[in-house]
Order: sequence, then C-alpha cells, then structure tokens
Amino acid sequence: MQELPALTAAVAGTGLTPAGEEKIAAYLELLQKWNKTYNLTAVRDAADMVPRHILDSLAVAEYLQGERIADLGTGPGLPGIPLAIRYPGHRFTLVDSNRKKTLFLNNVVRDLRLDNVEIVRSRLEEYHPAHSFDTLTARALASVDDILRWAGHLCKPGGCFLLLKSRQLEQELEHLRPGFSVEKIVELDIPGLSALRRLAIIKKGS
Repeated sequence: MQELPALTAAVAGTGLTPAGEEKIAAYLELLQKWNKTYNLTAVRDAADMVPRHILDSLAVAEYLQGERIADLGTGPGLPGIPLAIRYPGHRFTLVDSNRKKTLFLNNVVRDLRLDNVEIVRSRLEEYHPAHSFDTLTARALASVDDILRWAGHLCKPGGCFLLLKSRQLEQELEHLRPGFSVEKIVELDIPGLSALRRLAIIKKGS
C-alpha cells in the first residue's frame, strides 16, 4: 500500500481532503491487489501509480464542467475514480465493456463507499442513458474521431469532452465531426511524469 505521508506529499495542491487521500490510498491498494490476477494496468509499483495514474487523472479536475460526468473506456477507473474522490458532490458514470474491469470497479465503489459513482458495462455506441452528460473524459482511449463517433450522443449541447492525449493531437483535430469544435489545448505539467501529456477540450454545439 502507498504510505499515506508519502501520498499526502505527492498529491499536495490537488484539492484532495484528508478523507480523499485515504480513499486514494485504499484505491491504490485494491488496484495492486487485483492487478496480480486481472492484469488491469501495466504499472505494477504503487509509487509509479501515483504520478502515472493519480496525478495524471487529477490534472484534468479544474476543467470539469457541470455535475454529471462520464468517463469513457474507464479501464481500472482512470481518470474517473480519482476525480470522483476529488469531487464527491458530482455524479460520475464510468463506462467500459470489459467484464473484469467493471467487476473490479464495482468492488472499488462498494469498498470505498463511493455513492456518487455508477459503473456501466457497455460499448460506448450501445450506451443510451436517460440523460446526457455535462463532461465526458477519456484517457488514451482512441482517436478523437472515434471517440466523438462512438460517444457524441452522450454529450449534452454545450457540454464538453476532456481528452487526455500524447502525440499526433493536431492531426486528429484537423477534421472534427460536425457539431464539435476545439475550445482549448492544454499542455499538462504532471510531477514525476516525463511523458508528454496534453488535454484537448472539445465543445459540443448548443
């Protein structure tokens, strides 16, 4: 388990409360435990998980809009779980088609008592909830065009996509699908992470 004093120092400035830090530590412990059997992430060491998973996820926190958030292709809950812990007053829906990953996430939600999180096992293009979302997040999921094609219907008019990407972002944004526009591209500086990280904020027309 990630030692709490070390974690507290690592997440300083992210807005996590002490209770939130304890939940992040518990999440990392569960992720390490399940990872041994279910291969949820290629990152094995808890110390590496902090910058590569937790700080990477929380880097988009200030860009969330509205109170209904969907995390697309969430995998082991990234960035959805850290963001849901950071914002307990927001509603988060984590969507993934993989049975093992949604099984893990349902256990995380139960064990950490994350009452603001719903887990949905579905392909994005087949998911048609009763309501749309204010913000949709995706982390290294697919091309921008594919994400908008699969999940454009999930975004409310005036809502946005927060897409965590690395390379080739400009090429992917050259020809956006009708009804969407690039609001901003943010260069993210994540402590302990040397890899290039960029956030594309894409707006859906109203």
